[in-house]
Amino acid sequence: MQLRSLANLMSLGWALAASAALANDSVASINLGGLELSPAAWVTLDSEDLYVSEKQVRVRYQFTNTASRDENLLISFPLPVPSAQELDEQYDSGTYQEWDQLQFKTLVNGKPAPLTRYDVPVVDGKSVEARLKSLKWPVQHWRDEGLSARLNALPEDVAAKLVAEGLLIDDAATGGGAVRSLRPGWAVQTHVTRHQNFPAGATITVEHSYTPYVGGSASALLNRDFRSEAMAGPDSLAAVFCVDRSFLAAYDRRIYGKGKVPSPDITVVQSWFGYVLKSGANWKGPIKKFRLVVDKGRPENLVSFCMDGVKKIGPTQFEVVRTDFEPAKDLDVLLIEFIVNGEGR
Repeated sequence: MQLRSLANLMSLGWALAASAALANDSVASINLGGLELSPAAWVTLDSEDLYVSEKQVRVRYQFTNTASRDENLLISFPLPVPSAQELDEQYDSGTYQEWDQLQFKTLVNGKPAPLTRYDVPVVDGKSVEARLKSLKWPVQHWRDEGLSARLNALPEDVAAKLVAEGLLIDDAATGGGAVRSLRPGWAVQTHVTRHQNFPAGATITVEHSYTPYVGGSASALLNRDFRSEAMAGPDSLAAVFCVDRSFLAAYDRRIYGKGKVPSPDITVVQSWFGYVLKSGANWKGPIKKFRLVVDKGRPENLVSFCMDGVKKIGPTQFEVVRTDFEPAKDLDVLLIEFIVNGEGR
């Protein structure tokens, strides 16, 4: 069993079935097939100062247009694609990402910039926007109350083909039921877009801030009885968040103390959030100066993420500094909170 299915099994209840997410700015274009990210040939990303926490995310960029003419570009800020588990949870709870929850703000040289939300339907990491248009299905499927009935009225052969494509999921087939139960299989990746002018030879400052979606579960996933399964495989805590022995030792000291049985007075709450770093590679050259600060919220919390050269700079904050940084993967952060029964978070 993989981590996501195990986590779903162990979950005692979700606060919100969506992970916190953020991303690097990237140049975009809107073609017949939908929104696409593309490289910027003349604009350098001189610096990126990123702060990530469970409650707030802030990022400050400096860009320079090295061309002899102005560049007017469509800029996209892509949020991570929801995982298969998150799709299941969103569907079961009927809770989907709403734009006003983000409280997303952008400043360009200190002045507010107008923003547009663009949702891209994705299956296996690829846009299926053109396919949905041909079927006349909405990207935000949860807003179409009649869609479920129309999907389940499809002829068997048509439905089977769409399930094979990944556009539909048959919950009856996965659960062993005899009557089919079809639902949308595409994830919705939100892009925050804006039109941006980069003056020739000039440097501009862009700042984003937002309140992330807070998702998490009360879970015994890291307890010794379940740990070997949670730490194995490509979707494991070790692979995704680089959970290591020192992290597990700190966990055990808090949960087990000197005993062999976990304390019944402590509830473990785990959450995870991400940041799309790879889109930062779409600018000319590497990110010249990169600084990341991850804030775990409270000193007693535990945090883990995959980065080399992590330095603790305060009771709750960890810093990573890079020069000429070319991100090869996105950032995933695991946060563990220990709640003494009877006390609030």
